[in-house]
Amino acid sequence: MPHDGSLLQGAVVFLCAAVLAVPLAKRLQLGAVLGYLLAGVLIGPSVLGLIGDPESVSHLSEMGVVLLLFIIGLELSPKRLWVMRQAVFGVGLAQVLLTALVIGTVALFGFHQPLPVAMVLGLGLALSSTAFGLQLLAERKELTSPHGRMAFAILLFQDIAAIPLIALVPMLGEASPHPLPGNELQGLLEVFGSIALVVLGGRYLLRPVFRIVSRSGSHEVSTATALLVVIGTAWLMELAGISMGSPQNSEKIVR
Repeated sequence: MPHDGSLLQGAVVFLCAAVLAVPLAKRLQLGAVLGYLLAGVLIGPSVLGLIGDPESVSHLSEMGVVLLLFIIGLELSPKRLWVMRQAVFGVGLAQVLLTALVIGTVALFGFHQPLPVAMVLGLGLALSSTAFGLQLLAERKELTSPHGRMAFAILLFQDIAAIPLIALVPMLGEASPHPLPGNELQGLLEVFGSIALVVLGGRYLLRPVFRIVSRSGSHEVSTATALLVVIGTAWLMELAGISMGSPQNSEKIVR
C-alpha cells in the first residue's frame, strides 16, 4: 500500500529498508552508500511503491542532511581549519574553480546554454557530496591517510563555498525580464546578515546557554537544546533564502 504521507509510517519504511538493504550491500562489498540508494529505489514509486510521493517525505531527508552537517561542524574548529589552510583554501579552491570552468564551458559552448545557466551548472556540479565522500572514506578507513586528509580538505572547502554560491543563485536567476538590482542586493544582504547572526550568536550566546544546560545534569535537556539549535539555525537560513530547497530558489534553478 503506498505511503500516505504519515511521518511515522515514512520513518518506519525508511528504517526497515535501510536495515535490510545496507547489511546486504556491505556483505556484497558494495558499500553502505550504494545500499541506501538501492533501498530508496526499492521503496520508491518505480518498484514497490511503498513511498508513492517522494515530495511528501522530502522533509525527512532535509532533516537528515541538517543533522549530518551539524555533526561535521562539531568536528571542526578554527584551529584545525588554520592548520589545514593550504589544503583547504589552495587545493579546494583550485578544484572548485577548475571543475566549474570546465563544466561551465562545456555547457556554454557545447550545449549552447545561456551564461547564467552555464555558471550555475558549472558551480553546482563542481561540488561533491560530503555525506557520500566521508562515508566512503570512513568505510575504507582512509580518513587519516594522506589522500583522505586531502579529500576531506576539498570537501570542507566545498561546504564553505556552498554558502556564497547559494547566495549567488538567486542573483543569476531570471525571475523577471527586468530584474531589480535593489531587490537582489537586499536579498544578498539578508543572506550574509543571517550568516553573521548565526556566527555571532554561536560564539557569544550558545556557549553560556550550553554551560547552563550542562549544569542541570540532564541528558535529555542537552539533547533537546542541541536539536533546537540545529533546527532553529536551519529554519533561519531558510527564512533568509539560503536553503536550496526553498520555493524561491527552486523556481530560479528550474528557470
